[in-house]
Amino acid sequence: MTAAEIAPLAPKAQRHAYLEALFSGLGGFIDVRTISPDGVTERRTFSGVPAVEKALSNGVTDGYNVYIGMATRISNSTAPGAGDKKHLHSTRVLWADVDYKNEGDAEALVTALKTFPHPPSMRVASGGGEHLYWLLTSL
Repeated sequence: MTAAEIAPLAPKAQRHAYLEALFSGLGGFIDVRTISPDGVTERRTFSGVPAVEKALSNGVTDGYNVYIGMATRISNSTAPGAGDKKHLHSTRVLWADVDYKNEGDAEALVTALKTFPHPPSMRVASGGGEHLYWLLTSL
C-alpha cells in the first residue's frame, strides 16, 4: 500500500501511526528536538514510542516546531555532539526532506513520484514542503 492509498487519520492517530512505523521495536533512544514559539530550543530523548506520545500530548506541540531524529540513538545523552553519526543505533527508513522553494515545486514532486518505481510509504507535509519516507522491511 502506498501513502496515496491511505485515508487521512485524526491528528493523534496520525502521530501514533508515524511513530510506530518509524520506531516500534527498534531499540535505542528516540531523539526529539523542539523550538518553542519564543525561540527556545530543547532536545530530549525517550526510551520508546509511548514516552514520546506522552510528552507530545502534554502541550509540547502547541505552536512548537518539533523535529524527530530518524535514527534512534545509543544513549539518552543530550550533550553537544551526542546526536552525530557515531551515536546512532538503528533506523528502518530512508527519507527525503523536500522544500518547495519555487512556484510549481509541489506539482513537480507529484509528477516525479508518479514515475518513480518505489512510491514512498509515507508523505508528511512539513510546512514548507514534504518529508518522504520509505520504510525498510528487510536488507
